Amino acid sequence: MWIPNFVWGYGLNSDQKIIYAEIHSLCKRFNNECTASDHHFATLIERSRISANKDVQILKEKKLITIKKVKKNGKIQRIIQIW
Repeated sequence: MWIPNFVWGYGLNSDQKIIYAEIHSLCKRFNNECTASDHHFATLIERSRISANKDVQILKEKKLITIKKVKKNGKIQRIIQIW
């Protein structure tokens, strides 16, 4: 798994780096948007969904990603974008 060089300077743990790399990869494939769930990230890092969600929130706090929520087909969907 490729992890962008600049991410190393943000004090992220290995799980956060893996999640960022996955978000980066998905955004590059899907028009700079990622809709992957916490369950997807949890499976990737072999941790709980709650742990994955906390890691995603840390990426947001460090301004590596943005998160917006939109209503689509009557459901709330989380859209993650990279900077």
